[in-house]
Amino acid sequence: MQIVKLPKENLDKFIGTLSKFGEIHAPIRKNENTYLFSRIENLSKIELNYNRTILPPRKYFVPPVETTFRFSPDRGYEESVEDIDKKYILLGVHPCDIHGLKILDLVFSGTYQDKYYFTRRKNTSIIGVSCIPDDSCFCRSMQTDFVEDGFDLFLSD
Repeated sequence: MQIVKLPKENLDKFIGTLSKFGEIHAPIRKNENTYLFSRIENLSKIELNYNRTILPPRKYFVPPVETTFRFSPDRGYEESVEDIDKKYILLGVHPCDIHGLKILDLVFSGTYQDKYYFTRRKNTSIIGVSCIPDDSCFCRSMQTDFVEDGFDLFLSD
């Protein structure tokens, strides 16, 4: 593992450069105490100091609703997965969520591998961010408040 220091004043420039490699999604504030991962069009909307999001970053790999195929009498069976090859950069993923993704990697890599999951994983860069668990978190008791792998880049303050 290589450690590189990035001054905070250069973070916006760095994030702007990342957009050349994929669509950036990061936590944004929905209302006073609610955050969600969303596409970033304005860097000032990014909230890296958040407690948790409405849906975890898992939604990018295992969508809540997904059409995987269509069938019509005329054309028969057609595979139909939207945005499967889209490049994403998930910025601001907490260590506990990275641990969760590592577990999903194990689950979906069994005898019957999920090709949609792994295509999305391959096309997504994970940028983790350290956090301080609040009273509602169970990260420390599950030892998921620290992570050593499962990400492409990790930010710590």
